[in-house]
Amino acid sequence: GKFDEVAAAAPVAAPDSPPSIDLTVMAAVRERYVWYDLQREAILKQSRDVAKNGKNAVHSLQRGDFKRCASLLETCAKDADRIDTEIVSKCPGLRSSLAYPVEEVMEALAFRAFLKDSTVPSLAEIQVDVGKFKVCSTEYLGALSDLTGEVLRQGIRSAQTMDTEKFEKCLSLVQAVHTGFCELTSMSPHLRKKANAVGGSVTKLEAVKFEQTLLKTGRSKMAGAIDLSGPDEGEAD
Repeated sequence: GKFDEVAAAAPVAAPDSPPSIDLTVMAAVRERYVWYDLQREAILKQSRDVAKNGKNAVHSLQRGDFKRCASLLETCAKDADRIDTEIVSKCPGLRSSLAYPVEEVMEALAFRAFLKDSTVPSLAEIQVDVGKFKVCSTEYLGALSDLTGEVLRQGIRSAQTMDTEKFEKCLSLVQAVHTGFCELTSMSPHLRKKANAVGGSVTKLEAVKFEQTLLKTGRSKMAGAIDLSGPDEGEAD
């Protein structure tokens, strides 16, 4: 048939012709892929320890244990720098695996500063505390967003104990962070979600302030109705 004629007319490669695919190159590509996959698994495993210690540093601050917080943050800084040196320097594309753990660490640093003197450290100041490992502005904004959740808890507790001065400091910080997010001309979906959470914290604290005003006039019936519990309470596993 026609097919047999075409097949018969096709040139036949000489027995000693090299293959169309260089098997040596393929083997090298496979070896590189296996090595990269091992690095990916390693950074995922090691970054979980950084995230866990960062979260536990926040929980230590909730209990007023500044000493344990400092120890955990020091461990985080050393581990992040080691991961950066041993893995990220060889595979820059894996740097994103450290984004969430770094946000946890930066949140703890910012929360500690707020508890000490009611201020929020700048990105440059947090970089000094973190050390050699380089943090970025996106991670800083994510940490500030998470910080407002902790400050929200502080604000509600201070309202319950009638500590007006502390409550106003909490409200001012959350409002300032929210204003900063509102001034951003563009945000990633990740930051947009964070910004919405900050807006929610502002709304809750402003509602508490309104409730305080009603309490002073004897018109409130909702004292103590706000639930402080949340998924972030307790030590991270």
